[in-house]
Amino acid sequence: MPTTSTTYNQAQNFAAVQTKKSPPVLPDAIHNPTTTRVRVFNNPNAMSTSPSSSSSSSSSSSTSSSIPNLIAIPFTHPPSNKTFTLFPQLPTEIRSAIWKWTLLPRVVEMRYHGISSDQGFTSLAEPPVALRVCKESRELIIDSYPLCFGSIYHPAHTRFNLSMDILILGSDFEDYIPHFLGIMNERELSTLRYLAIESDILTVFPFRDMKTPLKRALVNFSSLKELLIVQDVAEMKPLIHSDDDSFMTLYEELPSEIVSCNELHTGTEAINWLPTQELLDEMEVWSTPKCHAVYGWRRCTCTKVLDSDSEEDEDCEEDEDDYWEDDDYDEDDIMPDQSLFPPGFSWTTGY
Repeated sequence: MPTTSTTYNQAQNFAAVQTKKSPPVLPDAIHNPTTTRVRVFNNPNAMSTSPSSSSSSSSSSSTSSSIPNLIAIPFTHPPSNKTFTLFPQLPTEIRSAIWKWTLLPRVVEMRYHGISSDQGFTSLAEPPVALRVCKESRELIIDSYPLCFGSIYHPAHTRFNLSMDILILGSDFEDYIPHFLGIMNERELSTLRYLAIESDILTVFPFRDMKTPLKRALVNFSSLKELLIVQDVAEMKPLIHSDDDSFMTLYEELPSEIVSCNELHTGTEAINWLPTQELLDEMEVWSTPKCHAVYGWRRCTCTKVLDSDSEEDEDCEEDEDDYWEDDDYDEDDIMPDQSLFPPGFSWTTGY
């Protein structure tokens, strides 16, 4: 029977052989199968090493207390995707808790299809995943996502979590806000907790004032916990590329892609910062416990961040062409039937 020291020595020899075969895998590292590096986040004293020095650093890891920040590890194949097949065997309480943990706040922006449409008010926001996974998950959370924002004229079509989702009133929706707020029922008014309004809507003009009626409307939202004033980055600087048909994403700070663009931080193109809390208080609209400004960006599916000046000029020219193209006509297309007029009558001269 081997002694304890013999077993310990065998374990050491086995560990040494395994260390030579493959470098150690750190538990708090994130693997990227498309590269040969691993990013380590758990060591504040980390240092970066080159691929040539990775072998020496791995061999001395047992005697050194510092772990390199970047370790070159060759991947022969990407890690396989594993499926947890025991989920149906978990207790019902645990499965229910997991389904509820999948619920995340959504930014729900409303659209109006007109009074002649059968749809009324709808949203392009994706429904929660748990509503579409299986019957169990749908039945568990469907009561938290009732159909909202219907009327006696248009049925409700939008699944909305009144205690979690953020309802945003965008500038393109401005003309329909009075109608929309008017069709909200008592449950929706008294249960909604998070509301966002684009800052352009609150701008007062001599011929338009949305601030005053919104101030009256906010009093009816008795459970409102937070009001967000959204500064659309594309409205602040038209140079920023955006897509009007995309979802609005909210940011507490400027997105990193915009921060890295030097053109937006120098000269006349410098982007404005969010209004201060003092400025928001001066607006004298807010009666909610918490009100603050955030950035909003309707990001395009492409990776472009900025539009070039030439692209802006082309867009303007295309808009102008679209505006005038309807005025181009052929006289033959509008010439009436000559047989409808007396003999000798000329349509072009009038006699």
